[in-house]
Amino acid sequence: MKLMYFDDYKLGVVNGDAVVDVSSVVRDIAHTGPHDLINGVIGRFAEYRPRLERKPAARAYRLPMLRSARRCRGRSISTAWP
Repeated sequence: MKLMYFDDYKLGVVNGDAVVDVSSVVRDIAHTGPHDLINGVIGRFAEYRPRLERKPAARAYRLPMLRSARRCRGRSISTAWP
């Protein structure tokens, strides 16, 4: 799973050549900026991983929810997670 920030720090999951907005999945993590949000996701990754994985699969066929990864202004977070 690859996570990235796009379009002014919305959290997304990279799904092929698209990115799916998952900011609604992690909105309950208290944060004042993108660094707090990603630290919260990393700290509770075991809890959030199933939800993050489900979101792209559930939204993969709804084209308005997908954005071309090539067209997004992205900020890569990490590709270390399998």
